[in-house]
Amino acid sequence: MKYPHLFQEGTIGNVKIKNRTVMAAMGIPGLTEHTGTFSDRAIDYYERRAMGDTGLIITGVCLVNSKIEPWEIDGVSHLVTMDADWKVVNFIQLTERVHDYGAKIFAQLTAGFGRVFPPNVIDAAESEPIAPSPMPLFWRPNRMARELTTSEIDELVAAFGKAASIAKLSQFDGIELHGHEGYLMDQFSTSLWNKRKDEYGGDLTGRMTFVLSIIKAIQEEAFSRHIPLRCRA
Repeated sequence: MKYPHLFQEGTIGNVKIKNRTVMAAMGIPGLTEHTGTFSDRAIDYYERRAMGDTGLIITGVCLVNSKIEPWEIDGVSHLVTMDADWKVVNFIQLTERVHDYGAKIFAQLTAGFGRVFPPNVIDAAESEPIAPSPMPLFWRPNRMARELTTSEIDELVAAFGKAASIAKLSQFDGIELHGHEGYLMDQFSTSLWNKRKDEYGGDLTGRMTFVLSIIKAIQEEAFSRHIPLRCRA
């Protein structure tokens, strides 16, 4: 009785959710297929949460691009990547299983980790960490992240639009932007880490260009098809 609204219907955008319980995004790299898709164990994991009457499930981080910030070790992907239409078959297996129990599911999309790139991947992969500007890595301060080129940033922005379109085709009910805890999207927004001199840096308006461009790309690709957008900061 203390929480009379908890099990009442709610809405986010035009998505009606059967109750107010939401499963927050949690990383499941150990449940990712080597192709950057959801494994059977991952699908089972989310299905169990739907069976438990969760109203809304938000997936762990899904990369929109795996080329600029590689998440592969010996050719094996460690995160789900929404970057190819052929993966829709796998993604639909997840969304249909969740929908079978009346739950909704959002895909959490990320631009990457930047200066907080995990140390185990840094040590094992032959990848060059990136950031808005050159800076020491958080977990390996003896190493420097290189500055993203303007064309790479443009490519990341376009990749969000593509990923949103894939999410729509895969019957996700919405998307959440992964922009918290000092990850790449957050790094662009603060002058502490963003020292750029181009259109993606400078004053607050310039530093927010990356995020606002991402939202615009998503709107152009998916908002017209009524995908709700939730920003997590």
